[in-house]
Amino acid sequence: MVQTDVPIEIVQHMASAKFPGIISRNDPMTGILPIFHVANSKAKDREQIIAYMLKSYPLCAHIKCSQGDYLLHKICKFGVVNHLLLKEVIALNPASLEQGDNYSLHPFLLAALPRKKKKDKVHAFQKQFQEWGLTSNDDAKHLSSIYICLREAPQMLSHLDLG
Repeated sequence: MVQTDVPIEIVQHMASAKFPGIISRNDPMTGILPIFHVANSKAKDREQIIAYMLKSYPLCAHIKCSQGDYLLHKICKFGVVNHLLLKEVIALNPASLEQGDNYSLHPFLLAALPRKKKKDKVHAFQKQFQEWGLTSNDDAKHLSSIYICLREAPQMLSHLDLG
């Protein structure tokens, strides 16, 4: 299992030719791929680690974990806000945009879920965010993640019960 404080260099070494296939093996205890552990972690370099692991094993975007989630579900659920990474995962498996997780929540809905708040520092550029009810720059990035998912699969709005 990838720990939350593992430096990116260690992950890169794991993915090297010295240990072929380690990124593509499920954790025997949890049944999920290492990249899913990283998505759920608090590692400061987790987005870099995910990008590197995805480059090393792009098929992981097509694999469901034991909980029924694709990588897209995990990165939306756990607040990965790197939009280039989000777009890459969507490009590798666009069908995952239309798949619900084990609670039938689609990726754009997972991205909309509230996150636990960090201690917020108010900066001048965040004043507009606060007027909109957003408390941090990450909140705005989560909205952008929702937009990216919906732009790629606008038909997902038809799944919402608005009545």
